[in-house]
Amino acid sequence: MKKEIYIIGEIGQNHNGSVDVAKLIIDAAARQVEEVDFNLVLKPFNAVKLTKRDLKQELSASQMQKVYDNPNSFGFGIK
Repeated sequence: MKKEIYIIGEIGQNHNGSVDVAKLIIDAAARQVEEVDFNLVLKPFNAVKLTKRDLKQELSASQMQKVYDNPNSFGFGIK
């Protein structure tokens, strides 16, 4: 009897608090992926896990005021 593996995808905070973006990521995780170079068919995730954080509790006041301007900031400089 072959057992199936239950795969949980970690979305983390990639949704940036947006329900619409989270839904798009979940939809992508639910799709099968065909990898041509290695001739693989990757099954979709069975579930996804999201992260919710309150940065005001995790960062100091000076960290919250720091300009967020780097390749990971999507071009937004928050002051």
